[in-house]
Amino acid sequence: MVEIKIRNVNENDIKEITNIYKHYVLNEFCTFEEEVPSEEEMDKRRLIIAEKNLPYIVATTTTTTTIKDGANDSDAKEIVIGYAYASSFRPRAAYRFTVEDSIYIDKNYQKLGVGSILLKELITQCKEKGLKQMVAVIAAGGPNQVGGSSIKLHKKFGFDNEHTLKNVGYKFNQFLDTVSLQLSL
Repeated sequence: MVEIKIRNVNENDIKEITNIYKHYVLNEFCTFEEEVPSEEEMDKRRLIIAEKNLPYIVATTTTTTTIKDGANDSDAKEIVIGYAYASSFRPRAAYRFTVEDSIYIDKNYQKLGVGSILLKELITQCKEKGLKQMVAVIAAGGPNQVGGSSIKLHKKFGFDNEHTLKNVGYKFNQFLDTVSLQLSL
């Protein structure tokens, strides 16, 4: 069993966050981004969220490497296995109490509950900051019916008011829908 810890992001996490996100940009539909952003760009995005006093968190675990040269020593290292943040839903001031959530899990740590742990903490931190609504915008549809696990995760935490925008995204030579879900905080 993997021990998972949640903490606030820091600039030292950006390399691992960029690597996690790279997989999704190049291989998945859940982001409509088509070019992998640089570490500098990912850090700039982190700083924008921090400037707005919105939560940006990481899930970590510890890996241990045993040294086999006769020593009984081991080397423990914290690694980022997922991240989540709340960003402004829209730039207009009237939306200031509404955020959009984003969650990405390292492909090697999926199906272990990391997304649930991150989303639960993200919701808690948003409530503590006095935010009122959280919106999830999830890529969906297409020939492979993508988005099902993310929709299920959000519904598990009480997101509802589901609506679909048809064929609004285009990635990997196919049109995709987005499903929006909303949670009152």
